[in-house]
Amino acid sequence: MGEGCNTYNNNNKFIYFCYRQNQTVIATNFRIDNITPNTRFSELPEQAQKELDELFQYIRSQGQKCEYILKHGRQHVDTIQNGKSQTEALEQDLAALSSSLKVQKQNLEHLFDQAGEQLRHAADASNIIEASKDPGRASRWLFGYGSDDE
Repeated sequence: MGEGCNTYNNNNKFIYFCYRQNQTVIATNFRIDNITPNTRFSELPEQAQKELDELFQYIRSQGQKCEYILKHGRQHVDTIQNGKSQTEALEQDLAALSSSLKVQKQNLEHLFDQAGEQLRHAADASNIIEASKDPGRASRWLFGYGSDDE
């Protein structure tokens, strides 16, 4: 809930409710039948004077907060703007690195496939060397079938 005050007139009684961000409810109750627009502050009931003093203090503190924000707020705005631009730059760097990583992954997969192919060629070469040591024996790898397959 935000901040605010409400005034109710109930049976010639002035009831004043305030609520603040911490949701504390303050209620006061005093007669208003003897209060007119021309009534002076010093002629008000003591409770009304107290409440008006509290209201004045609250308004003054809010004004001081406003002045502080006006003086120091620009610094925070600059920090936020700087953080925003840094975040955007980091997002661009992340996208570039992600794209580079994807390309490197594809290159690595291609290299892995080529290494597997080279291993198969090395195994075939090894089989050829072994077959050349015994020329009378037919090898399965040479023609796709052995001497027993007919």
